[in-house]
Amino acid sequence: VDIPDGLLVIGDRNMLQAVIRNLLSNAIKFTPKGGKISLKATTSVNKMVEISIQDSGIGMSSLLMDGIFSLDRNTSRKGTAGEYGSGFGLIIVKEFIEKQGSELFVESVEGEGTIFRFSLPSEIK
Repeated sequence: VDIPDGLLVIGDRNMLQAVIRNLLSNAIKFTPKGGKISLKATTSVNKMVEISIQDSGIGMSSLLMDGIFSLDRNTSRKGTAGEYGSGFGLIIVKEFIEKQGSELFVESVEGEGTIFRFSLPSEIK
């Protein structure tokens, strides 16, 4: 975890907790034992904070990434320990981020890991 002391993010607490919980849960699910997961928050001069969750897990193909936010495509797959998922978590995460005026970005390389990022307004005390 790499979050500066005194960082305040302006947003809906319950939605943000659900977003972080889901993204961390997915990172754990798709990262084999001994892998690395990081949660970071960085500030910029325009009083925005970028939150990112990165893992060294199994990653996603571009074909899979194209459908992870769609209800029309089944992108659910087993985790590294055989865990099941519904496939709805990332759709909800995206909706919660957009309701707070932001956008969810994803970068992934199959076999190397995934990064999810979004930004929210912030004030530093």
